[in-house]
Amino acid sequence: MNPYTSTYAVIGLFMLWSCGELDPSHPLDPDTPVQQQMPAKLMGQVITPTGFDVRAVQDVTVHIDPISEGLVSRRAEVAENGQFNLDDVVPGSYRLTAWGPGLTGGPVVVDARFGSELDVGAIPLTPVLGQVKGWVFQTNGQPATGAVVSSDDGYEVTVVDTEGRFTIRVLEGQRSVNVVLSKHSPWTSAELEVQAWDALDMEQPIFLDPYPGHLVGQVQLRQFSTPQRARQIRMELEPVEEPAADDGESSEGSLFRDTRVTRSDFSPARETGTFELLDVEAGKYHLKLRAEGYDEQSWPVVVRADETTNLGRLELNHTSTGSLAVPFSGRVHTGGVGLVAVGLTASIVSRGTESDLMFERLVTDSNGEFSFHASPEEWYAIRAQVTGFAEIDAGPYRYFPGQGFRDPAGRAPDFNLGAAGP
Repeated sequence: MNPYTSTYAVIGLFMLWSCGELDPSHPLDPDTPVQQQMPAKLMGQVITPTGFDVRAVQDVTVHIDPISEGLVSRRAEVAENGQFNLDDVVPGSYRLTAWGPGLTGGPVVVDARFGSELDVGAIPLTPVLGQVKGWVFQTNGQPATGAVVSSDDGYEVTVVDTEGRFTIRVLEGQRSVNVVLSKHSPWTSAELEVQAWDALDMEQPIFLDPYPGHLVGQVQLRQFSTPQRARQIRMELEPVEEPAADDGESSEGSLFRDTRVTRSDFSPARETGTFELLDVEAGKYHLKLRAEGYDEQSWPVVVRADETTNLGRLELNHTSTGSLAVPFSGRVHTGGVGLVAVGLTASIVSRGTESDLMFERLVTDSNGEFSFHASPEEWYAIRAQVTGFAEIDAGPYRYFPGQGFRDPAGRAPDFNLGAAGP
């Protein structure tokens, strides 16, 4: 050995020792492996998928994991523009990957050489996806076909099929699902934990409430109408239940129970007879109209979500004109002889402040008898002036099943005028 060389080496080691303890990986430490004496540098850039917010790269971390023995893993943060740098990389072979919320990139095999600066270029990121599956129905049990399903990550949009099913791909992590159907209230789920490359089935079906509808129209009495009588009209909107599916399940246990109720909180306006009913749940109904002395009427009505249904003008027929009419029969006579061609007036007796209503004019036949169709719910008065006899002013008469019309004393409308004269 050259004595000068040995002398210089000893002097160098002495100087290093005198300056402090050596880093065990220092290039001048004779125990440091040669491959650690010339570190490499890695750089590159991660690229977000098309349509993603470019700021998502800030949550991505780049990792290098060793393939060669004796190396260690390293990681680097990503800048706003997606670039990353790894300094002092021990030379060797590595597997480079990138991970972020719902995003992944790589793997890319990298060979870091002694003292080199290696640009690995662009690392495209791809979404890390899971699936959410579920069912969506309208509250009447019909599939919400065409309802739009989306997620808060904005990755994908899909629609509900004809059976009410949907499957949507979402980014892994905490997600919420939104469902929107025209003229229905939107729906948003609670947070769902979506696992990468896994499918999450929603436990309960989703029901979308339709926006309420609006019902308008006009109702009047066809015959013998007065303001006071018109105010007696009663209205009721009764839901029509949809037939239950033949699946062996009772309606009590069905998911699609009808929550609508009968509405009677509306009435026609006093002067015009117009009416309106707000906030009507969509569906099929029967509109029932009733007034004393008139036939009860029932009209089929379909109320659609967020629409106004105009029923136009509806009229109630007097009971005397239909199948519920009853005969009002009587006789005008003197002794056993009927008075022929006696003119009589039948009036509907008002039970309020209004005057009696003229109902019908009629004459007696050859036996002194008269008859007309009447309402079983109205009260009637009979009036007549018969030459040579006392004036007839009788009533009110009310109908009793099996007996016919009777006055408060129980007498039938049989008028025996007696002999002529003062």
